[in-house]
Amino acid sequence: MQESQFEIKKMVIFSPKNNISIDVSGIYEELNIHDSVLFNTISGNIFIVDAVGSLKGFDFDGSESLILELTKEGDLYPFKGTFKIHSQSDKKMVSLASTSYRLNFISNEYIDSIKTKVIQHYSDTYSNIVKLILKDFLNVPTEKLKGTIESSRGIRSVIIPTLAPLEAITWCSKRALDTNDKPTFLFFENFDGYNFTSISNIFKQTPLANINFSPKNVIDNFGSDFLGVRDYEVIDQYDFVQSVKAGQYAKTYRGYDIARRTFVELKSDSFNDQIGITPANPNKNRTPIGMNLDKAFLSQVVSYFYNSKPKGNEERPEKWLLQRESILRNLFAKKIRIEMSGNYTYTSGKLLNVFMPKFSVVVDNDKENGLDSNLYGKYLIVATRHMMTAQGRAHTTILDLVTDSTY
Repeated sequence: MQESQFEIKKMVIFSPKNNISIDVSGIYEELNIHDSVLFNTISGNIFIVDAVGSLKGFDFDGSESLILELTKEGDLYPFKGTFKIHSQSDKKMVSLASTSYRLNFISNEYIDSIKTKVIQHYSDTYSNIVKLILKDFLNVPTEKLKGTIESSRGIRSVIIPTLAPLEAITWCSKRALDTNDKPTFLFFENFDGYNFTSISNIFKQTPLANINFSPKNVIDNFGSDFLGVRDYEVIDQYDFVQSVKAGQYAKTYRGYDIARRTFVELKSDSFNDQIGITPANPNKNRTPIGMNLDKAFLSQVVSYFYNSKPKGNEERPEKWLLQRESILRNLFAKKIRIEMSGNYTYTSGKLLNVFMPKFSVVVDNDKENGLDSNLYGKYLIVATRHMMTAQGRAHTTILDLVTDSTY
């Protein structure tokens, strides 16, 4: 088996209505699995070409499940999961004897979440609140709780305002503060399980691998730990206009305490927003010099609830409302997409070292290392697509990567 291939241990669709299980490994053409730090759960789709009516008894009404067990050579990096098939799409007649269609699936917890609401008062850390919601409302199995649940700072007295469980956890992640008092928490599911962790904590990880774009004539002795990229694309780079309009460098918070009829105006700038945050690389993204952008407080004005006299552990929006958007916009200012041979260890919330070369230049190895200083460095995987095709059992991983800094 080649590095780019995969092996199917199990690919079964189960219908509880008729208590039927059908192996679809012989009739599928393509399987896609997606995860992202910006989406709570894993999702995907499987493309079926059925010429013998194998799934004739299935209604695909939301009750069916897809059970997957996939691996690489020698049982390395196994992937296992059970997902709920929520819809059927792209149904076409291929020939008089066969039909093709796509089955779209998602983690079971998403389906459980949309069926109920959290309307409850909690007095605890946001991390513990998240654990309680995962356990009490979603009954998340033990194997899905092996992700990172990082402790947030401070006990909070909050009422979850009638939200679905996964929405409630996202609500908590926006307000939770890390050890540096910064609102950098993310909640997402990756191949490890569910994660509630801060950006600073993620950047303390050891990168999974060193990713090389062009091994020839760039740097000597890369070694076997450098993995090649088939294709790449720069999705986003710095956008000055959008950054200023979104208040990335400075903004104003206007808080209204309706109960006490008071008003406060607070200012925030990118320098103070970034204090205490661990960057991915030594050189943080900088504010353009000589433009006084850190004083452009009226570039964005945010109006929100304000508690002028907080009691005990009551919520204080000014601690997270302005800073979080600025921090995340800075992180996503630089985004690249790469395509590589499939690897199930590559999943959202992990790090990679990216060695991006300078293209179309002559490199003097005595003076330069041949790397693009604007793109070279440690990157966070924010989204993955694992694409597996029946033809040749080919496995390709497409990664979206972001960073808040460079070397």
